[in-house]
Amino acid sequence: MRIIKSGDIEIPIRASALALLYFRQEFDAEIMQETFVLISKLAAVQNMMNGKAPEHDLGSLDLEQIDLSAFDWKSITAPSVELYRLCWAMAKAQAEADGKTIEGFMEWIKKTEGAEGNLKVRDIQVGVITEAVEGFFR
Repeated sequence: MRIIKSGDIEIPIRASALALLYFRQEFDAEIMQETFVLISKLAAVQNMMNGKAPEHDLGSLDLEQIDLSAFDWKSITAPSVELYRLCWAMAKAQAEADGKTIEGFMEWIKKTEGAEGNLKVRDIQVGVITEAVEGFFR
């Protein structure tokens, strides 16, 4: 579990079995597959920025070989919709563990982008991706 922050917004998240279930129910997709694709996109961008081949081949990507701390997070940005979906599922799982509830994805996005806050991808991407990798791919 970790708390990610963006401006005045703090979101507790947890990569857990419940997050897998909530993601599947809300988006009819597998969270681990989408996390893997998201990380491969980031790794490809990072490689291109370093003058290397993008290596966006999902068949050869080894998450254990990717050092997330070596990414230049100020220069790259994760695709926002994928990141927000991942964040929402893990936030919903943590809320359940805390005895709270979180609304569906569309309502949650409206809330975090509306009067209550302005969630920014750059602020949350490191925490969301790190929690996903450490929690789902351990």
